[in-house]
Amino acid sequence: MRISQSDVIAQKEHILEVGTNLIRSLGFTGAGVAQICQAASIPKGSFYNYFPGKSEFAIEALELYSKDALAECHKYLDNKELSPKERILQMFKNRIDSEKKLLKKNISCLGNMLGQNVLNDDKQIIEGLRKLYNGMSSILADTLSEIYDSKNARTWAAFLEQSWRGAMLAARATHSTQPLDIFIQTLGKILDEGEF
Repeated sequence: MRISQSDVIAQKEHILEVGTNLIRSLGFTGAGVAQICQAASIPKGSFYNYFPGKSEFAIEALELYSKDALAECHKYLDNKELSPKERILQMFKNRIDSEKKLLKKNISCLGNMLGQNVLNDDKQIIEGLRKLYNGMSSILADTLSEIYDSKNARTWAAFLEQSWRGAMLAARATHSTQPLDIFIQTLGKILDEGEF
């Protein structure tokens, strides 16, 4: 029996969604192809009809995740009704609220989870992570450049993005939201003082 192209696309999207959630919970090395297939309710061999291997699966998952994450950042940072500082604070408050909900489900950012477990020789995943991190920093830098010169805006944007990723990692590692609270409180103080 031949399945339709729309069914193929729907099945692939289903596998990507289920597998992405497993990696966000168990990490790249912890979520095996067999587990992804079991969670997606497909035979293990079917996985390879959609993806040549686990790394290629992770690359596609990261591309989709990055697209959504960047769009979410734009939603906040492109809102010109607020000042640049208000937009940045609002975006990070939203990220914190989301991350706190995810931590209760033992799920975290796909970029962080892949970054913790990616193998040194998996250059495509490393490049995908680099694109995600640089993309996030670039969006922040665009907003910060409304206040600061472009060099300082890029430096502060990279610092904020890296600090945010560190806070997420610490929150997951300690099973505590305290690192997230410290991040947002410190960011609020920096923004209130008007100086980065």
